[in-house]
Amino acid sequence: MSYSKVYWLLDEIIGKTDPKNWEEIKRLSADFISLGGNKRLEHQIVDPIDSFRKLSRNLVGLPIATIVDLSGWIGSGLEPLFPNADLVDNFSVSRVLDVSTRSFKTAGYILNFSKEEILNKAKAYDLSQVLIVDDTAVSGGTCETVMNTWGIPHENVTLGVLFANTGSGHDALNDKDANRVIYGDSMTIPEHDAEHMFDVFHHSNLKEFFPLAAKFHHSVRLGNYGNQVKQLLSDDQIRMLFPEQVVVTDIVKLHNEGKFFAHSSFVPTSDSIYSRNPNLWTFDEFWKKVDEGSVQESRAKVLQIMEALQSFHTDDPEGRLEVRRLLRSEARSTLNREGYSDGFRNSKERLS
Repeated sequence: MSYSKVYWLLDEIIGKTDPKNWEEIKRLSADFISLGGNKRLEHQIVDPIDSFRKLSRNLVGLPIATIVDLSGWIGSGLEPLFPNADLVDNFSVSRVLDVSTRSFKTAGYILNFSKEEILNKAKAYDLSQVLIVDDTAVSGGTCETVMNTWGIPHENVTLGVLFANTGSGHDALNDKDANRVIYGDSMTIPEHDAEHMFDVFHHSNLKEFFPLAAKFHHSVRLGNYGNQVKQLLSDDQIRMLFPEQVVVTDIVKLHNEGKFFAHSSFVPTSDSIYSRNPNLWTFDEFWKKVDEGSVQESRAKVLQIMEALQSFHTDDPEGRLEVRRLLRSEARSTLNREGYSDGFRNSKERLS
């Protein structure tokens, strides 16, 4: 562990939760860190609304023809800045990890449209000046996948993210990922690291999952991976740990359909375990960011905090509408501060 500071990102939980609950979410997140955070590390909570304000300020005035929003919530908030741009908010990319490797290596990306469908969609948009929007960018892999599948030259792309890694090394964003990277807040790897708070409690059955994840961590700490993990845990336990497990036959099927974009080093094997969106407690590295003794001693309280956070994260349409309204209000405030008149906006903004 070479980093000394961990950023806790509230983007997904804030972005999909009614604004009236935001202060309680911040309080619970602070309680979680205070109770379970590794005391040898510095911890900082990142408010995505503050990041959005900074990002929008840095984006004002750019010539953007099309916005491709991968976050599902940020793009609509930026519409006041780019009233004449088309917004693509129904395209998603999901990272698939090999969870039977110590580092949870990236196997590839599942797309919700086939490459053929994407290229047909692309014909309807002006891709000469594209803004790809996401909540976080660490290595630029997702952005690169979008450019490759949509056929967008990197010189046509601006990557706009709430939180970016600006450090050095192979995990940093660099010129191959986009023509330019614009962000709200940032960290520098390897001095820093970051986690999404949503991924701490993202599971439908935390009561059963949480103790099993601790058992899994203990097995991992002993160096048991791959087939050894399969021997230590039953199929039901593996499904409990990784409810979004993707088997090799599914990957092959998705690849044949043009919906799986493989990592350059990926070779599928039936001995591996693949999953989308694994909960953070299954990552060996995540346990270094918490105080394991405190977590085990206060397991009931930690579980209570996670369940409370989970209770606020709903897909309530009215709540998500309030988030969009608030983001657009922030964007308009940015325009006013930067000296743009009301005539810069038009009726193209959408509330649906």
